[in-house]
Amino acid sequence: MAERIDLLLLAAFLAVVIVLLVTCKRAGASWLEPGPIFLVGWAVIAGFLSTTFVVYDQIFTGVSFFSLVFGISAFVIAALTMRMRYRRRHPQAASAARPTIAVSSWTLIFSGSIVYLALEAREIIEFFAAGGFDASSLVDLREEHTLRTLEAQATPASIGKAAARVAATLAAVGIPVFWRSRNWLLICVGAAAIVALFAESLLAGGRVMLAYVALGALYIFVHQRRATDSRVGASSVVRFVFAGLILLAMSYGMLVVFPAARNPALIDNVDFFLSYLHDARVSEWVYRASERSLFAALPVFAFASSYLSQPIVKYSFFLEHGRIDDWYYLGSYNFPLLGKIGAALTDSRSSWAEIRAEIASVSTRFGYAENPWATGARDLVIDFGLLGMVLAMFLFGAAWQWLFERARISAVVEWQIVLALAMPMAFFFVFFSPFPIGVFSNTLVTALALALMRSLTDTARRGPGVPAAGAGNAE
Repeated sequence: MAERIDLLLLAAFLAVVIVLLVTCKRAGASWLEPGPIFLVGWAVIAGFLSTTFVVYDQIFTGVSFFSLVFGISAFVIAALTMRMRYRRRHPQAASAARPTIAVSSWTLIFSGSIVYLALEAREIIEFFAAGGFDASSLVDLREEHTLRTLEAQATPASIGKAAARVAATLAAVGIPVFWRSRNWLLICVGAAAIVALFAESLLAGGRVMLAYVALGALYIFVHQRRATDSRVGASSVVRFVFAGLILLAMSYGMLVVFPAARNPALIDNVDFFLSYLHDARVSEWVYRASERSLFAALPVFAFASSYLSQPIVKYSFFLEHGRIDDWYYLGSYNFPLLGKIGAALTDSRSSWAEIRAEIASVSTRFGYAENPWATGARDLVIDFGLLGMVLAMFLFGAAWQWLFERARISAVVEWQIVLALAMPMAFFFVFFSPFPIGVFSNTLVTALALALMRSLTDTARRGPGVPAAGAGNAE
């Protein structure tokens, strides 16, 4: 009976997502706008749950189902409302002219990236001098990185490294924009930054940073091509096929190659490691299919796919077993930057580590991994409660659509980079809150600050009331 109710709720959830997606498309939203991107993420979770690669004992509770439906609907309604209001005043997009970049932005990105490359080169040399991967496995590296992150205190050196990493991320994500503006020096720096960011991600035993940079660059590549050439011809098909092949290669690397490399014992003990993460098991049909050599890696893929199917399951788990009525951290968990700055100024310890430990205890007391992906909605519930989560989703929908619209009417590099950083976050939010992760929040805040300063500077130069060159403006 419980299994049948779960299937009905899953079907109803997928139907809601499809209806909202159709609503977005009928309103004229492209696939590259926040609403459709957000909904595609939820469709991915529901899709993987429907495939039954992994079978869970429980997917939904009544509270988790309705709170997610209301939260997702609030995001989409806010995004469509902002879209309609903004396009009444600014119906035209920016011209296809080469985007320009302010000298101050160029200097920050270039100099910060050079510092980051130098710091990362030193760390790589020290790592291999200490024995490299012969001395440390990816599992060891991941555990060491997590421990350092939780125990780290803000110091001038750590703040400087974080600032340099932000600049390198801006350079890496901005490569398609720099290519369009023929900024060859930043293109070279951005390419080197990608290699350095990949190395740092590998030495941390993680993959999120690499996925974020790759999706951001790929997003802006496709978005710019669509903006400059709306015709559907052979070249457009080739570009989208190229983007699709990159996504497939990334998916295979992150869902099959990386898990097996990080934990070689996983191949023969999939169910054991899966039980450490969830109250779940791999389906029998997966094992039967893996008896054929062509599908030998299918159980490993099924295990890794649980990252994409588990967030709703874990959201339900936390609502049922967590103390959500007692938390109400009012942003301290999702937005720890201000708390960390305050702790650095007062020489005290940030409360974020304690909050994370308390949240992790919800899983660990049942014998599960400390902090699994449980949707960004779960993290908003921790800070604001169920009703606050729905309101926050509404505000995020409006904010993300505003960022998209602002970048749409701008012909400058800074706003295009903001777009490349913000839109993948709408997708990642479906799986986990990106805001506590520095590579997400710090980079977006910096890019947004540069874009706003550029807008203020351009407005002061040309005078108030005069539209920017190349910007669509109905007024």
